[in-house]
Amino acid sequence: MPFCAGNTAKKIAAVAVVFSLMPLNGWASESKERLAQARDAFDDLWNSASETRKKRDDLEQNLENFDQKVEQARRDLAQTVDSRRDIREKIAKKRTLIELLEKQIKAAGETESFYSSVALNEKDDYVAFIRYISSKETAYLETGPVFGGSVLRRVLKGSLGESIDEQLAGSALIKARGKFLKQVGYLVEESGRAEERLKEIAKEYTAELESLEGQSKILGSIADKNAAFIDDSWRLKKLTEEELQAVAREEGEAQARVYSMRDSLASINNQLREERLSELRSELKIQENNQQDLLTQIDGIERKSTALKMLNDAAMRALQNAMQKKNTDKKLYKKIDELKQSIGVKEEELKKMGTGSKLAPGRVLMADLDFQKEQLALMEEGIPADAARERVSARRQAEGAEERIADYAEAVQKISAETSLMNISIEKKMKAIEATEKETGFEGLPPIFSWPVRGPLTATFLDAAYKLVFGMVHRAVDIAVAQGSPVKAIAEGVVFAVKDGGAKGYSYILIGHRNGYASLYGHVSFAMVKKGDIIRYGQTIALSGGKPGTNGSGPMTTGPHLHLEIMKDGEHVNPLSVLPK
Repeated sequence: MPFCAGNTAKKIAAVAVVFSLMPLNGWASESKERLAQARDAFDDLWNSASETRKKRDDLEQNLENFDQKVEQARRDLAQTVDSRRDIREKIAKKRTLIELLEKQIKAAGETESFYSSVALNEKDDYVAFIRYISSKETAYLETGPVFGGSVLRRVLKGSLGESIDEQLAGSALIKARGKFLKQVGYLVEESGRAEERLKEIAKEYTAELESLEGQSKILGSIADKNAAFIDDSWRLKKLTEEELQAVAREEGEAQARVYSMRDSLASINNQLREERLSELRSELKIQENNQQDLLTQIDGIERKSTALKMLNDAAMRALQNAMQKKNTDKKLYKKIDELKQSIGVKEEELKKMGTGSKLAPGRVLMADLDFQKEQLALMEEGIPADAARERVSARRQAEGAEERIADYAEAVQKISAETSLMNISIEKKMKAIEATEKETGFEGLPPIFSWPVRGPLTATFLDAAYKLVFGMVHRAVDIAVAQGSPVKAIAEGVVFAVKDGGAKGYSYILIGHRNGYASLYGHVSFAMVKKGDIIRYGQTIALSGGKPGTNGSGPMTTGPHLHLEIMKDGEHVNPLSVLPK
């Protein structure tokens, strides 16, 4: 209990007044022992007041020093974040440089291999060339001096100048190829040295990268410690009466929402079940439509296949008819001449069209011409004109029928397999719908929970220090996490309330889950859901907050974190008892 300095001062003043009002004769009549006791009482009160004042001054100084430490931690955190961002940029640049160096090392290796291959091939060619020149010289000398020596022999064989030119040319080629071989050798050595140097640079960059990554890791650890210290500083926070009342109002409003929700929690199971049924029925409808589409495709393919078979049969009948009427038309030769004339006219028209024959009119004329040529070939075999025309027409219509019929049969088989799988899926959906309709709410089976965010705990369930600071029980856990981190729902459910506290107030989201469970997410900076929304397991519902002075942080926060409450049938439970370990 803190000492009241005002009461002490009043007591000291009262003692002083007593001393001043006592008559002198009263003092004279008092014993020395009574006077000593009064003086001792006065001294005790004075010393007590001095000690209390000193303790108060020390406490205020400690609080001021602590506030300075918190502020310094905030500055250090900001500086650490900036430094870490700079290091990350350097890491990205180093990685880019290392990637470029690796490409250059690869290119240098390929260059060295290329020059080594060239040098090896050139060396073999050089040796072969020298041997060739030597063999020519040897052969020439062996034809040697006859009647007047080598000069006379050369004159007799041909021009002396040409012979010398050949020797000089051979010598020059040998020197040139030797020089080229030497240069290629230099290139091989230079490529090897370049590759080694690039590897050394890459090794240096890799070491620098590892050093930067180590620095980034250290800075990350420092940032986490500073963030945890800042968020944990609430334990020594001293709130004014007005702030305590504001905290109580915010807490009371949130708890009133929780209690008012208890009666509605009973309907959560049915609401989620109906939502699930709606989804299943929608999926079933889609699958049934897909199945109908597949059946329609099969029907269309079978119709096409039947039509092709009929065309194929018609073509066979036309062929049989043509063969039966072979050599029965006595005036066939005249019709052949007429058809040849018609073909000739069409060919002339195509020549006149030139490149225009590729356009639509030209393509029509060419198709007609091909038809007549095929008909002419049949007529020249003795088949009458009409029968030949019918045969060509039927054959063209049925052209590729057997291949297409086989393709259609394969398509029908494939679609039938898909239909069978679809039937199985539809049957499963119908069973799921039937089972869901019979559900009574998964009684006895609690929801499967997951952590909304990941981070160190800065305040636990029923934390004693929290009550000393804020004057109320802490029925939640506080999880330190960076401002603006995604907050996920701990389980599927329905949004019951979304409170936006604005720049100074407390923002939170309240969600009801199956079997009487509910969860509250406090200090959110931005809500991504609204009242009445159906929430899926692990769905992102908000961005975290808690940084003092930011939207939704409220009066009872000193750093970024998420405040998480979990209730069962309106009563708070320790979140750690239901969240995964």
